[in-house]
Amino acid sequence: MKKASRVLYIIGNVFNVISIIANVFMVVVGALMISKPNPFLEEFAKNNISEITTVEQVKALGIAIIAISVLTIAVSIIVLILANRAVKRLENNDKHKGIHIAMIVISVVMGSIFYLIASIIGVCSVSESTTQKVE
Repeated sequence: MKKASRVLYIIGNVFNVISIIANVFMVVVGALMISKPNPFLEEFAKNNISEITTVEQVKALGIAIIAISVLTIAVSIIVLILANRAVKRLENNDKHKGIHIAMIVISVVMGSIFYLIASIIGVCSVSESTTQKVE
């Protein structure tokens, strides 16, 4: 069970890294919206997006995109660190369930099915290893 949990944590990490790369791209797009808003304004006009009609609105949208992307990058990096700690705890046969329970909560908030299943299996494998030692 520990190996399955480890593999699922790694799959979750891969998707998390892909999310970080996509958000870095969005930061670049936001920066372009701030520095050169006119091409974006023309595209919005071509596609009948009537809510954005001025250069200031395009710049504000760029700032919002950058803020959300940076926040998402920060959360993803924190989750990567926690997932790696959970994998290390599994490999070291640590009997504390705290990191796996924290990952259950985080995965529910993030909507990551891989982290959720990995952390549930992690809790079960830690429980299994502690009950086997008692007997």
